[in-house]
Amino acid sequence: MFNIFKKKKEKAVDEMSIKEILENYPHCKAMNLHPNKMDGTEDDVWLNPHNQQCFNYGNFKVEDFRNWAKGTGKIVKGGIQSEKDKVMYYAKMYNKLDYRLFMYYEYFHLLKGQKKVNGETTHSYYFKVKNPLRKNQLAAIYYNHAVDVQHELKYLDSYKDSYLDEKSDWYKSYKDSFERSKGKMRYEIFGQLRTLYLLGSGYYGASNTPTDLQNLSWARDLIWAYGYYLHLTEDMKLEMPDFDYVNSVK
Repeated sequence: MFNIFKKKKEKAVDEMSIKEILENYPHCKAMNLHPNKMDGTEDDVWLNPHNQQCFNYGNFKVEDFRNWAKGTGKIVKGGIQSEKDKVMYYAKMYNKLDYRLFMYYEYFHLLKGQKKVNGETTHSYYFKVKNPLRKNQLAAIYYNHAVDVQHELKYLDSYKDSYLDEKSDWYKSYKDSFERSKGKMRYEIFGQLRTLYLLGSGYYGASNTPTDLQNLSWARDLIWAYGYYLHLTEDMKLEMPDFDYVNSVK
């Protein structure tokens, strides 16, 4: 596992001010910044963390911020240290990977268990304007599009040993290739979903109601995120964060 507590500078964390910690540790990000207090090392400081899925808000002393940098203490959610380690791994991956993976993970069950359609098989008999697709049929179509995303990303396997290491010579090359593939696939998915809409098999509604598979407004991100998940787990063999634990921890 990568060292998620690695700092950018050599100065020991126990000597850092709050401001220095926020500047040097990627997981230590605050939405509120009070420079007049954060330069010091004594006063309580109100923290409104950027990642509230993983970290607590409240008044904390400099020692709490230093523990936060180390991946422990009051700010990191979880009880015992092994639970805090799960939270920290999630936070580290959140900073490294496409945010849609984390946003849509809880809906992946809608696509899991579907079957990949062979190339010679057609979905054309599904597309009847007066007979909209059932949700299990939409799920099958979405799943196959997600597999297409996985296959598009598979050529990035050659970066397997360096794609999370920002200091690697290959990191920028991977990021550039990844962003090109992401843009291409999301553009293709948009066209496919537009076709479903024109054939009367879906609608464009509020994107904050994502449990309805017929709502095409959110389907593009779901398809992309699930294909990305398949690529990371099956091709890159990446250890996934414990989504279920982090989503339930208070």
